[in-house]
Amino acid sequence: MTNTTSSIPDETLIVVANKTLALYYHLFFTRHKRPSAHREQIATAFLELLPQREVRATADTGTSHIHLLIEDQIPLRILMTRWISDEEEQRLRTLMARRNWSIGLLVNFGAPKPQLRRLFLNSSP
Repeated sequence: MTNTTSSIPDETLIVVANKTLALYYHLFFTRHKRPSAHREQIATAFLELLPQREVRATADTGTSHIHLLIEDQIPLRILMTRWISDEEEQRLRTLMARRNWSIGLLVNFGAPKPQLRRLFLNSSP
């Protein structure tokens, strides 16, 4: 299956998403599991460290619902909450459907333990 918005196969996007989530765990357990960490600092850390994993990321300033866009196709939303709510998941799913993105990531730095959600939308009719 291939994503309809790009020539990058979904399988490759899954690998990229997994590299991004591996970095989430690294950041969660090292530098940013502190009450004083801000979302912007965490986003900056992602932007600095993802290229070391051969993943391209940009800050997304076009919407308040996502913070980074990975490989121009995977929205990453950074949360600083006690848990990931269904409303947060639905907000990202809606944005994914509007922009025709097949994979989305929610990561939470506000919980005592790592919390993440990988969201998938079927890109074929």
